[in-house]
Amino acid sequence: MGNVSGVVTPTNKTNFEEAVAAAAAELPFLKSATKKERMELVKMGLKNTGFVNAVYTGIGAHLGILPSDFNMAAFTEDIKLKQELPYLKQLLVGLVEKMDDTDLLLGNDLMVAALYVYSLMKVAAKNNAEIKTLVDEIAENWINSGKKKANTVFSIASSSTITVANVVASKSFLNNGITLLKLKVGADLVSKFPLADPITVDPGNSVKIPKGWTIIEVTNLSGTAAGSFSIKIK
Repeated sequence: MGNVSGVVTPTNKTNFEEAVAAAAAELPFLKSATKKERMELVKMGLKNTGFVNAVYTGIGAHLGILPSDFNMAAFTEDIKLKQELPYLKQLLVGLVEKMDDTDLLLGNDLMVAALYVYSLMKVAAKNNAEIKTLVDEIAENWINSGKKKANTVFSIASSSTITVANVVASKSFLNNGITLLKLKVGADLVSKFPLADPITVDPGNSVKIPKGWTIIEVTNLSGTAAGSFSIKIK
């Protein structure tokens, strides 16, 4: 469809993962630095490359001034490695750039397709109540989100429950995270809604908050991942 057409099969994914792992295994000296280390390390940079090379070349004729504990062999090894690394890095950079461009093109294709389908849904909604509900939810959560007061987005840790007050009932509760969420009426309102059942909301789905539920409790049913949801607050 559009600019990009392709499929990533489980075999493709496995082969790619193995190829990346094999490439990394060819470079066992690769290391990761912490954020603190990145800030504290002495930076060589492009300008100082000439300085380092000049020192290395110059000392070659005067090795006698070096102390016995200075490892000249390691210095030489690092010089050669620094010269080779940019070439290897560029191979990966080119691949990542292609992935970024492909992702951008896919986004374009999907937006064009979604806008076309949405226009058809709006026409069909005139004679189909179910489709009208879908169109209204899409318009509320995405199309008109910039024109009206934006919904408030909440993050919720794994295996946790949060209580939200001043909720605008009868509006959409959108699970915009990657975990399964459970929605129920807040404890302060249970006496008013004794028969209210919890509502489970899948990732990417939305439900209409029942009338009168101005206080809600949301539970993240995942034991490992954080979740996210958005609702309208007064």
